[in-house]
Amino acid sequence: MKNQKYRLIIITGLLVFCAFLILNFSTALAPVLSPLSSNLPSGLLNLSEACHIDGEVYEVKDAEGNLVTKMSRRVSVGDEILTGNGKHYKVTRVNGKNAIADFKGLDNDFIAWQVYFANQAIPVTNQESPNKIAIYHTHSEESYIPSDGTESIPGEGGIFKVGNVLREKLEAQGVEVVHAQSAHEPRDSNSYNRSRRTATELLRENPAALIDVHRDGVPDPDFYSKEIDGEGVTQIRLVVGRQNPKQAANEEFAKQIMAVVNENTPGLVKEIFY
Repeated sequence: MKNQKYRLIIITGLLVFCAFLILNFSTALAPVLSPLSSNLPSGLLNLSEACHIDGEVYEVKDAEGNLVTKMSRRVSVGDEILTGNGKHYKVTRVNGKNAIADFKGLDNDFIAWQVYFANQAIPVTNQESPNKIAIYHTHSEESYIPSDGTESIPGEGGIFKVGNVLREKLEAQGVEVVHAQSAHEPRDSNSYNRSRRTATELLRENPAALIDVHRDGVPDPDFYSKEIDGEGVTQIRLVVGRQNPKQAANEEFAKQIMAVVNENTPGLVKEIFY
């Protein structure tokens, strides 16, 4: 088993790779938030703080008892999961930390994007249409025990290191990046209200994509582990808030991201949760 610190280094690189692909295709795909506005609707970035519970694992299984996914965030009836191979599930029952999801079939939109990107030449950079990426961290205290010595550092969590590497790698490709260093503590029911102000300021920069980078708290070190082309990597989950009035556009954008990333590196994006 590879040590946990190695996995944290790998996930940093994968976040960079994922965001880089978001940028490269943002001219062909709808941006995460479009049109971009400094006047955000009150529900645009709201998520229940109770959704994020480190160390507590919520499991989602299908009707036959097979594990669909697990995560360190609350699962509710109506939540949906789209796996990396296009299987669509919808949560129908929740009992404590255990949920049952019905299989809804393959997602036709995602399959269509898979076919589309399989037949496209993917550019290394998009020099003709430069774009801007904005990064921030609602949970600015999130940290990593192997590298930071603790799971939480108020105001300057290890999650900022992930954001900094993401910014550096994108800038090395000629991409303009705005990385907010704002803290949003304490971690309570108003965290997203505080980070909403940060997001509003970032949207004034007119970015092609606005990324709130988080760290999951699932204690199982193997759940996100995968070997791709002989290299040990950590998979990525894309999360789309259901309380967002632009959910449909963001959901479609997430499908496009997962399709193009997994076309290049099969299995890198584990799933979309929304």
